[in-house]
Amino acid sequence: MLIRSATGETLPDTEYSAQEHKTWETAFNKLKSMHASHTCVEYQQNFQQMEREGLLEPSRIPKLSLINKYLQRRTGFSLRPCAGLLSARDFLASLAFRVFQTTMYVRHHKSPHHSPEPDLVHEFLGHCPMFADPIIAQFSQQIGLLSLGATDEQIEQLATVYWFIIEFGLCRQDGQLKAIGAGLLSSYGELMVRTSIHPLLHLLLMAMKR
Repeated sequence: MLIRSATGETLPDTEYSAQEHKTWETAFNKLKSMHASHTCVEYQQNFQQMEREGLLEPSRIPKLSLINKYLQRRTGFSLRPCAGLLSARDFLASLAFRVFQTTMYVRHHKSPHHSPEPDLVHEFLGHCPMFADPIIAQFSQQIGLLSLGATDEQIEQLATVYWFIIEFGLCRQDGQLKAIGAGLLSSYGELMVRTSIHPLLHLLLMAMKR
């Protein structure tokens, strides 16, 4: 199946090996087991809707074309595969047009619950359910719009905001800390630890990561 990116290019859906599908399944099932106790209500609702529509399931890695159709319908966002690392400026600029630059590889099968760099589990299970939320979609686009024509110093500030909220953000619901950031939502260990520690310690750990 061929799809068109936000720039009009025709892109093929990626094919994955049996081992990669198995890695996806292992990560999927472990993370889903923690949704009710560790993730925000908005994430749970969007994740469940994507399950009902057959977009997210443990047995197979989703097709990007179908994910994009869903996100376009919900919030106008789309994912666009990119090769290699982007500068913060280029990455943020894409958000201005509701385009999220995404990786398409799967984390190593020997480490299914964590990846040192963003991978497909991070993008599809972490970001996509939240990009289906109108508030997160609008917030992400606003960061992108502010980056257009910004100075290098301003780009760094905007990237920090993105990092602390969209990647590793927490919120409080019913008196409990819940994850909204994709870096937490896609990592079993991060999700378990960060929602159970004091918020100030969480911020300190995030500052050290930066």
